[in-house]
Amino acid sequence: MSDKTGRKRLVTVAKLAANQANAKLSTGPRTEEGKAIAAANAQTHGLLADAVRIGAFPAETEEAYETFGGGLTAELAPVGALEGMLTERVVSAAWRLRRAARLEGYLTNEAVEAIAEDRRTGMMLHDRGAGSDLARAVSHLFRRGCYEQLTTYENRIRRDMYKALYELQRTQRRRDGQDVPPPSLVQVELC
Repeated sequence: MSDKTGRKRLVTVAKLAANQANAKLSTGPRTEEGKAIAAANAQTHGLLADAVRIGAFPAETEEAYETFGGGLTAELAPVGALEGMLTERVVSAAWRLRRAARLEGYLTNEAVEAIAEDRRTGMMLHDRGAGSDLARAVSHLFRRGCYEQLTTYENRIRRDMYKALYELQRTQRRRDGQDVPPPSLVQVELC
């Protein structure tokens, strides 16, 4: 074994045996409720997931996604596999943009509620205990760069959506026999 500096560290036989005995006691959650909680441990906001995940917020249901996607698909009127794929990308990105807006509202509400609760009770966040849901939510919120990261994700999703929409529109114009000029390069200077 190595320590943080990369130097080799000797482990005694007694320590190794104790470690192995402790590992046998750590069997993870045993109840269905505990297993459900553990299953959600790695769950994130889903903004950058490969596939659209439903259920990050209460309003996110399969039915809501199907209604939303069906409306956009009808409006975009894809014909063929390529247009269908581009439409799916637009729908997925638009759904994620809605999720980003909800997430921002949720984070803002959590912060406002935490501050108001602290003022009402006189209890500071650190007095609540590290295990409280509110403490975890607010500590995540105020972690450096939380809003900036959310904005970055939102901008990335928006670019992806408009790129897919633009390609869909170009493909549809080409299908309709219209002249479709090649994409133009736009140089943008950031201040």
